[in-house]
Amino acid sequence: MQRRRFAAPFLLSLALTALLASSASATTAYTYVASYGNDENACTLAAPCRTLTEALTQTSSGGEVLVLDSGDYDPVSITQSVSIIAAPGAHASIQVASGNGIAVNGSGIKVILRGLFVRGAGGDHAVYFQAGASLHISHSEFVGMSGRVLNMTASSGKLFVADSAFRNNAGGPTVDESASSAQATFVNVQSLDNTGRGINIEAGTATLRDVVVANNGGYGIAATAGASIDVERATVRSNYAGFAIYGSGTKATITNTTVTHNGDGVTVTDSATAVVSGTTITRNGGLGVYLAGGTMKSPGDNIVAENGTNVSGSISSISKQ
Repeated sequence: MQRRRFAAPFLLSLALTALLASSASATTAYTYVASYGNDENACTLAAPCRTLTEALTQTSSGGEVLVLDSGDYDPVSITQSVSIIAAPGAHASIQVASGNGIAVNGSGIKVILRGLFVRGAGGDHAVYFQAGASLHISHSEFVGMSGRVLNMTASSGKLFVADSAFRNNAGGPTVDESASSAQATFVNVQSLDNTGRGINIEAGTATLRDVVVANNGGYGIAATAGASIDVERATVRSNYAGFAIYGSGTKATITNTTVTHNGDGVTVTDSATAVVSGTTITRNGGLGVYLAGGTMKSPGDNIVAENGTNVSGSISSISKQ
């Protein structure tokens, strides 16, 4: 009889312990961080966390981390599907002293970043998209990084960047040559005053719409190593050179774009091919169009004028359908 009386409270104690452990490890779809938060809190709206890192541990896969107010927040490594979103009007800043500001590295994960300001203080990448199904970035700004500000190596990932700016970095946003099947989209994006290339596509396919690429120390927009780019309504101005399209199998379609005040305007070399229409190539200090082992096709509706030399090479004529 004594053994039975002992067993009941013992089993009750085990059950309570398991319940507490389960409660402590539970995650929720919505967590919150704030400049006045504390990582001992439950990351709720009433009791927010202080760091993004802690909030992620309490956020379920596919959930959201909401930044409530202006302040400096921590660099973070993301290995789960999640959205990190700053409240309207909040200046959610991440200072990067070394390494990466935001690393996205998880098989099949889907990540959304909105309303963030990432600034370098010795750091390399503002965003490093190493692995994942997709990364969406919008209404964000990335400045002062010592390497490629946005570096994508996710071999089959999809990158979407909208309404965002990259400025004063060593290198602009890049799809690395290792991302062989990547798909990238840039809409209403500015890449300004970087010491290297403005937008650099080394692999996969990329679509650029309504972008401004200006005052970069390298090529404004580069497509290399077999990549394929589709550019429409871009302004490419005052870069070391405007477009650089080179490498066997590399292809570019450029329409309704302005290429002006660069070194050279549009360069196509090394067996690459560009189809260019409705585009103004003017007032570039060197060559407006430079073809050396590459092919440029046009229906004859571009304006190529007032460059140092307008055309070097032969443009292939194609008809409009």
